[in-house]
Amino acid sequence: MVERSKRPGARAVRVSGRLHAIDLEPGRIGIPATDGIDWLCRYTPELEQKLLALIGERVWVRGVGQLTGSQRGSLEIEHVEPIAPFEQSELFTYERVPLATLLSEQQIEGPTELEALAFRTR
Repeated sequence: MVERSKRPGARAVRVSGRLHAIDLEPGRIGIPATDGIDWLCRYTPELEQKLLALIGERVWVRGVGQLTGSQRGSLEIEHVEPIAPFEQSELFTYERVPLATLLSEQQIEGPTELEALAFRTR
């Protein structure tokens, strides 16, 4: 790891995006990151099974990398973890909820006058 970090422009990098295989280059994977940079990644044999199991999934990876162009980078992966899928909660619904129900659930009695928000010095 010391040799990698001594490369000109190399630095610690953390990237998120969808992991995909690159058929023409064994031992390499690609991550088009959320910031628009396409990362070409190498990995150690110890990470191979974990990475291959995550192909097609959204992941966080950490390692030593550098930009090689305006929208390209190379990265040597040291750690990978999946990003949990979004969770649907009761906060969001596709059904229209009547205003009276929302006001009741939130214990709001009605509109508040602007004066109620003013700071009182008495």
